[in-house]
Order: sequence, then C-alpha cells, then structure tokens
Amino acid sequence: MGMKSAWSHVEADYVLFVPCDVTYIPSKVVLELHQALNKNPLAEIAYVEMNGVALYPFCLVKRSSLSIFAAHLEQKQRSLKHCFADLHAQVARFENHALFFHSINSLDELQQYQQLKFLH
Repeated sequence: MGMKSAWSHVEADYVLFVPCDVTYIPSKVVLELHQALNKNPLAEIAYVEMNGVALYPFCLVKRSSLSIFAAHLEQKQRSLKHCFADLHAQVARFENHALFFHSINSLDELQQYQQLKFLH
C-alpha cells in the first residue's frame, strides 16, 4: 500500500524505496538500479539483492507501475515477489563481505552490528 500511495505525494517518474532497517546502502545503488531497469524495456521495477538475499522493498520503481500495484491490492494480493514478477522486475546485485546481515531485525543482529561498527 505504501508503494502505491507514494505516487500521490511525488511528481517524479521514479521513486526509490529503502527499508527503514537497512544498515548498509551501497554508494552507487541508484545508478545500479537504474541500469538494471534499462536492461529490459518491459521492466517497471528493479530491486536490490544483497549477498544473494532479495530485498524486495529496496527498489527503484517507475510511475507506470502504479496500475499493477493497484490491481494487486484490489485482488488482496500483497506479496511483493508476485507483484514484482508482473512488473518484470530486474535485480541489482551487491556483495558486501564486511557485513553478516543486511538489516537489523533482532537484538542479536543489533549487537552484531554494534560490534562490527566498533571493530571498524
């Protein structure tokens, strides 16, 4: 729903969505996502894959995707993976061997992140 509603607040042709708990954003993420979108003329969206893990909510979305998002929501289909398939999603792959996780979802991951920051 958030991805659909974003278009009522922006005038741009693209929106970059970044999950609030992502701890590492590659410096060239927007460029890589845009290049991934351009690989397929049917693509409406490109998402980040970090260390082999798909981060569907970390994505660059074209405004033209709005009708597909709306159709999925009307059908009570809330799976980003399924919606992205209909949007001919492309992938921007990143590797970061310094991090053991891509986001903080538990106290254990928070402690690991704090320790990693301390070591660097």
